[in-house]
Amino acid sequence: MGQIQSNIGLITGFPIVDTVDQLMEISARPRDLLVSRNAQLQNEQIAVTQLTSLLVSLQGAAGTLNDADIFDVKSVSSSDSSLLAASLTNGGNPATGSYQFTPVRQARSQQLISSALPELDEPVGTGTLTFQFGGFVDGDTALDQLNGGEGVRRGEIRITDRTGSSATIDLRFAMTVDDVLNAINSSTAINVTADANGDSFRLTDHSSSAAGILSVQEVGTGKTAEDLGLESIQTSNNVATGDDVLQLYDSLKLSRLNGDNGVQISDVLADLRVTFRDGSSDLDIDFDGSETTLGELVAAINTTAPARLSAQISVDRDHIQLTDLTTGTETFSVTSLFGGTTAEDLGLINSANAGVITSDRLQRGLKTALLRNLKGGSGIGDLGYLFLQNRSGENNAYTYLSNSETVQDLIEEINNNPIRIVARVNDARNGIILEDTSGGTGHLIVGNADATNSADALGIAVDAAVDSINSGTLDLQVVSENTLLASLNGGGGIELESFIITDTNGNAGAVKLNGSGSEITTLGGVIEAVNSIGIAVQARINDTGDGLLLIDTAGGPETLSVNEVGSATTAADLKILGNAVEVDIGGNLTHVIDGSARHTVFIDSDDTVGDLITRINDLEAGVTANSVFDGQSNRLSLFGSVTGSRNGLLIDTSDTGFTLQEIAKAQDAILLFGSPEVAAVSVLVSSANNTFSQVVSGLDLIINESATDAVTINVANTHSTLTTAITDLVAAYNAIIDNIDQATFFNEADNTTGILFGSSEVLRVETELARLITRAFFGVGNIRSLETVGIEIADNGKLSLNSDQLNDIFQSDVDGLKQFFTDDTGGFFAKIDALVESLAGADNSLLTNRSDALSDTVEQNNNRIAFLNERLNAERELLLNQFFQMELAVASLQDSLAALNLLTVLPPLSI
Repeated sequence: MGQIQSNIGLITGFPIVDTVDQLMEISARPRDLLVSRNAQLQNEQIAVTQLTSLLVSLQGAAGTLNDADIFDVKSVSSSDSSLLAASLTNGGNPATGSYQFTPVRQARSQQLISSALPELDEPVGTGTLTFQFGGFVDGDTALDQLNGGEGVRRGEIRITDRTGSSATIDLRFAMTVDDVLNAINSSTAINVTADANGDSFRLTDHSSSAAGILSVQEVGTGKTAEDLGLESIQTSNNVATGDDVLQLYDSLKLSRLNGDNGVQISDVLADLRVTFRDGSSDLDIDFDGSETTLGELVAAINTTAPARLSAQISVDRDHIQLTDLTTGTETFSVTSLFGGTTAEDLGLINSANAGVITSDRLQRGLKTALLRNLKGGSGIGDLGYLFLQNRSGENNAYTYLSNSETVQDLIEEINNNPIRIVARVNDARNGIILEDTSGGTGHLIVGNADATNSADALGIAVDAAVDSINSGTLDLQVVSENTLLASLNGGGGIELESFIITDTNGNAGAVKLNGSGSEITTLGGVIEAVNSIGIAVQARINDTGDGLLLIDTAGGPETLSVNEVGSATTAADLKILGNAVEVDIGGNLTHVIDGSARHTVFIDSDDTVGDLITRINDLEAGVTANSVFDGQSNRLSLFGSVTGSRNGLLIDTSDTGFTLQEIAKAQDAILLFGSPEVAAVSVLVSSANNTFSQVVSGLDLIINESATDAVTINVANTHSTLTTAITDLVAAYNAIIDNIDQATFFNEADNTTGILFGSSEVLRVETELARLITRAFFGVGNIRSLETVGIEIADNGKLSLNSDQLNDIFQSDVDGLKQFFTDDTGGFFAKIDALVESLAGADNSLLTNRSDALSDTVEQNNNRIAFLNERLNAERELLLNQFFQMELAVASLQDSLAALNLLTVLPPLSI
């Protein structure tokens, strides 16, 4: 169909489109009225939605007040934050009150300084320097472990030497045996030194007085001397040993046994096999894994076969004893099962004597190490006799060692010799040293006088013109299969992720420490996981007893390696990341990866002090090296990068030309929970850093400076959070009032109104809210209105908060305040929640229904508008077509007229 192609008719010159547009404007008036009405309805719908949203916000603000915790918010303050800062643990809710703490000391890392060294650019001399964290053969012991786990009632003691001089020794803040020894030995008022002798403290008077009495007394009503085993000392001798204060007891943790290496117990297999004298069937003892203390372990043994076997702690309380209750001539013995080490860990592999097996010593003593924990845990073996000869030619052919169970026992036995050879712990504290004090010039001889080659086993065999012989490191075991992964790396633990091991045949297996439903928590668990992945690699504790050892058993052409999975640091944390080295095992070169915690620095002949410093720092092993110039010489300074007592450095320079002197000991921060005046009943706690969490549940404390005076930490209820919540409630309510005012206004001057003017729904919202705000609440205690808590309503309908009034009611009746807002049935939140649900809830509420009705009307109108648009479009097409036809008719008439004009009158024909 043809259409008009221009606004004006080409034939007639008539304004066709303008004429049609004018006609259509008249026809479209009903549709335009409907569009205008729809726009107004949509604006009403937006206004209803805004009001609904504001009501929901009010509901949310009220919901904050329904949380009972908001009424129990605490504030914390310190009487001297420069000494001890306090804050709430995230989510913490400590009990209100005043707490006294004494910030005894701050945590510290270890620092050492060397003897004089050459210039920085000069060779330092060949040798080997080793260092590791831990492994001291004279390690410290916590006082809390003494007296059957009862610890020591800390206070002050008075020591009087044989000249009559006295000193008061302050032990109020002592936590360890070293703290006690240092406090006594640092006193300049008396000529007495203290050391640890097995399970006892020992005092030595150096005053050389022949008449006086060496004595120890309590100060005041304290019990410190008694708990240290020193109360009974009153002697004319120069040396006095106190009572035994370290014993086995029922509640002693199994982790404390075996030189703090613990006892291996299988979760799924039997642990011990016992054979009896009467030849009866063997007894397999399967601990169920719930045993965590010595008493529980002994009780479990006693329940297995009470007619045949009994277990108990020995009379000296250093061992456990198993008694065969049967009779006969067969062998009474105890062995471990299925590759476990339970019998070895308990020291029960000894021969029976009259039907009794007495274990090895299970605790190491106050300041020593068990001989069976040396050599990485394999022990020194059976010791017999030493031959000793000093440089003056005096000798003792039979220095007896067989009764020694600890390093200190060994030293004491050697020092009992009648010749002038003295044994002590070496300077590196990783072994022993024998020193000749005779002043002779001959050979110092330490030799084997037995079939077990004791001198060789101890590394002290010598026959040379030297003044001393150093055993070097005796490799004290510091980890075992029972070691918790969380305790490694100075307590930093390891990342519990995965790593991949590839054997020399190229076969790889993944070791996952965080498997579904369980996590590996011990080194033994890691070893078991490695040994079960199905490749030719065996894992165990290494020979130095300080880490894992991976051994390739494939003998393939490639290299044993360990790699991380993704960005994990698990293998690095275990110190097994990387490629293996080849070592001789049984005459065969074997690929191994040794996760030893020990670091070795080899010093070549051309290495300078600067080279040594660089080499140490490049290890990134938690030790920083620097040079120090003292005005005359260069010195090497070493310090640990991590604080805390278990991050003490064991550094061995015995193979170098210099020595190291400790100038700062690695120590824990100590916090006394209480006042120094009542230290005996207060609690000392320690931290590897200066932060203490959960000493009081919900509190974090930080020592900023040490002090001997108590700091008061005040914990009080605070209404600050409640005030904020009520302020938010008031703001949410006032926003509704502002919205209603804006949506329902009437301006008389120009006769304009708000979009919801005259709305019954809005009037109801305003009325219901005002009624709730001003109503009295019953059944919720003494507080019955918002006005009581300081929420006031003004003439304009808005709310305001009287903070002082809220504070007064908070201080006087916080429980009533809580009940008023949170009561399930009659409380403020319950009422406003129900009201908002009826006014603006998602289902069948006042405003929701109004919005839905508006939506329905708008939708119906839109449908009508669409229908009208279709009719108007059809009408416009019809009009345009009619004008088109008119143009065609006019054109046709014009054509006809033109044709007529061309007609010519012909003259008549003549004949």
